[in-house]
Amino acid sequence: MSIKFRNYINQPGITEDYYNVRDFLMGLRYSEFIYARWDWMVTHSYFG
Repeated sequence: MSIKFRNYINQPGITEDYYNVRDFLMGLRYSEFIYARWDWMVTHSYFG
């Protein structure tokens, strides 16, 4: 995976970036279920 710089987009909701980060976290197979925390944080109205 390479680093890619791009401009911020002000698009609310579930975007392609959400799925990219979630896939990355699930691929870690970490026992604390950090992908579930990501799901909660992204869909929580305070953070969105």
